[in-house]
Amino acid sequence: MIIGPDWIWLHFPKCAGSYAQELLKKNFRRDKSVKFDEINPKHVIWHETIAQRQSRLPSFSAEGKRILVAFRRLPDWTLSRVHFEASRPPHHTVSREQLCRGIHISNSGITDSAENVFNQFNNPTVDTWVKVEDINEGFERFFGRRLKPINKKVNENKFGYIRDHKFWFTKVELEELYHASPNWADTEKQMYGDLLI
Repeated sequence: MIIGPDWIWLHFPKCAGSYAQELLKKNFRRDKSVKFDEINPKHVIWHETIAQRQSRLPSFSAEGKRILVAFRRLPDWTLSRVHFEASRPPHHTVSREQLCRGIHISNSGITDSAENVFNQFNNPTVDTWVKVEDINEGFERFFGRRLKPINKKVNENKFGYIRDHKFWFTKVELEELYHASPNWADTEKQMYGDLLI
């Protein structure tokens, strides 16, 4: 999470968060009104939702702040999350049925779904979703000014898997995936104009 005077960027997992964080740091690190979460693997807070932050810090308030979140298509997010969890200890994998419902298992052993993650980050309702494919332009529209670009790739292809969703899902399985995540599907359709079916 990065907190500005009238905005909050939420680090939605597997949605170009490391890149977005570097971009915002480059452009706002000298601005004393902007607060950056500490990056500490022993005390992970940078993926907190608004509700989780308020629960941990009762004095925290998002009132009067616009909420900005990067967003990607559901099949792409699901594959990224499932393969990420399989790549790190204790290497949790999901069944085919779970994959087709957008389910992943975190390294702590908790089973979760794409729809649940989306709903947590969209509470309160996100003001501005930005497509990961257009993150620079989307952030510039949100802030109303040009941003200095970062000239490096961050966490791209950190772990290998076939990224083409057509390799993993049939048309019927994609329909099942979207059916299991109706709120995500609605937002994706608004953002992209269609679904990957």
